[in-house]
Amino acid sequence: MLLGKNKIVAHIGSGHHGDVIRKKYWAKGKPCPVAISLGQEPSLLIAAGTNLTWGASEYGFSGWMRGAAVEITKGAVTDLPIPATAEVVLEGEMLPPGAGTEIEGPFGEFSGYYGGGARPAPITMIKSILYRNDPIILGAPPFLGSSRGILSSRGILVWNELEALGIPDIKAINYSWGMCIISLKQAYPGHAMRAAHGAIGGTAGYHGRFVIVVDEDIDPYNLEQVLWAIATRCDPETSLDVSRRIWSYKIDPRLPKHKKELADYTGSVAIIDACRPYHWFDEFPATTQIDEELLKETNAKWGKFIGDD
Repeated sequence: MLLGKNKIVAHIGSGHHGDVIRKKYWAKGKPCPVAISLGQEPSLLIAAGTNLTWGASEYGFSGWMRGAAVEITKGAVTDLPIPATAEVVLEGEMLPPGAGTEIEGPFGEFSGYYGGGARPAPITMIKSILYRNDPIILGAPPFLGSSRGILSSRGILVWNELEALGIPDIKAINYSWGMCIISLKQAYPGHAMRAAHGAIGGTAGYHGRFVIVVDEDIDPYNLEQVLWAIATRCDPETSLDVSRRIWSYKIDPRLPKHKKELADYTGSVAIIDACRPYHWFDEFPATTQIDEELLKETNAKWGKFIGDD
């Protein structure tokens, strides 16, 4: 948000890598050097908005997606590595909050709300503007469904984190709008809950409100199947858990005002175990679901009369 000729405020989510890095500078009484890229190729936009693990290179991730290394150059005043093909880059210093703050927002957010409201933010002083001739700014409108979940799949990242924890037999993960649905083949008692807590405790699954775990016969991208599993395999007395004081963010539309005022960006996450109980899995009633091969044969024979669906 522009405040003056060389003064802006820029939001960084609490707990994000940029937030951790700037606090290290501030703890030493120093401003944090920053370079803000306005307009870049899609792989860099995706990498910037992906919650990679601490220490993983976003440039490396972008290079993997594009199949070639990302060309970078040093900033004119910060010496930070910046994309050589960026349209516009603002360089400067983000001052510690003690040096003063300014009101930022409200802005539309990926959640589909103006959830952050107007709030104080650290001041960034711009010292250099680098740009291409006739720069083209790539916008990211905050319209509901315009970017989050389309440009990248956070479900894949959650899956990677669960495998890194040694949690086996994950079949598919759908992460969308703060709801993480995990399909797995239960291998031991507590398997489902271990996966759920792993998703909550990871980096990729943050921003979540619900974690739903289903058996491998449920497609997590088919919400009708997921709701059927919840309705028929979840016992509210024993299959629901709530984890409290979980990492959230200041733009959470459901975060109460008093928590925002205290900078307490934490919330609760509900775990819904919609798996068949492991300890009597074999005794659970068989489903009436039609075998996939038989379904194809039936559709081929009768589809034109009864419809392909």
